[in-house]
Amino acid sequence: MYDALDLIYENKRQIFQRINTNITRNIGRNVSNVFYDVTNFFFEIEQPDEDTLDADGKVIEKGLRKKGVSKENRKQPIVQMGLFLDDNGIPIFIEMFPGNTLDHLILRDAMKNTVDTLGLNRFILIADRGMYSDPNTCHVLDQQD
Repeated sequence: MYDALDLIYENKRQIFQRINTNITRNIGRNVSNVFYDVTNFFFEIEQPDEDTLDADGKVIEKGLRKKGVSKENRKQPIVQMGLFLDDNGIPIFIEMFPGNTLDHLILRDAMKNTVDTLGLNRFILIADRGMYSDPNTCHVLDQQD
């Protein structure tokens, strides 16, 4: 089962694209409003994931499980998860970020990696006030949403 999770994670973009296509084609997807929120979850481990470095010591890939601000005030490493939902509460995409990433820093990357590339019509993005920093607001407006 755990091996299958790695395969699913590696192919998540194609899986979500296929799910979105089938939902749009078969039952319709209402994306006049797109809801977005971030949460985090912890792991029963003490040490955070190491970053993958190249020969020059530059970060190639950040580890996901990092110590950050936990909503449960736990000290274990956490992962940040951003979730986009349509008007019917059906997930559009889920994006994972290192646990030491602040919520408002996640929105732009999550949009660039997901809803900006899914071919959704113009929509209203609904998120809590903490998400709407100046760069995030500019990105949403630049996309004409």
